[in-house]
Amino acid sequence: MATPKHCGHPVVALDVDGVLNADASAAELGAGWIDCRVEIPASDVPDSPFVSGPGRVPLSLELTINPSLHGPWIEWLRESADVVWATTWEEAANKHLAPLLGIEPIPVAVSMRETPPRFGVAISRDAVMWKAMALQRRYNGRPVVWIDDGNRVFARKLGRLFHIVTTNPRLGIAEGQMNEVNEYVRRKEPRR
Repeated sequence: MATPKHCGHPVVALDVDGVLNADASAAELGAGWIDCRVEIPASDVPDSPFVSGPGRVPLSLELTINPSLHGPWIEWLRESADVVWATTWEEAANKHLAPLLGIEPIPVAVSMRETPPRFGVAISRDAVMWKAMALQRRYNGRPVVWIDDGNRVFARKLGRLFHIVTTNPRLGIAEGQMNEVNEYVRRKEPRR
């Protein structure tokens, strides 16, 4: 895992599906959105109960992304925050999504290798709780804004640990939510 560039700076934890990859089609979402297919070979798929169940299998995914909006935004955030992946895609996000967004690879904050899920979390396939435990363990005491489509249920409980931005998975992260993240990073950035 890469060492954070801005130790003490806020952390922006990004999910992929439902955040950068919307459920709606590009035609429904409008300008800047594109539909594309990503073929992820079995060797790049995390060995995880949250992705494909037991064993690795190749994945063929239909994505709806907005590289012209989200790519520059992520790169801008990297100037004043540690932007990390908080996705079940793990390193596959860097290999297969980052190039489509036009961004350099970013650190993977949650991985099966570094933070295996507890038995009950793995059995229930509760990726949100797994991510929460991994983020809390890794960034305990640091300001974290976590952007995810699946943490509505835990937002109240986790709100004391993270600033949570919950997206509508159909639409992905919208400009208003991006502005909320920007404002959080500005407020939490250490004074120079």
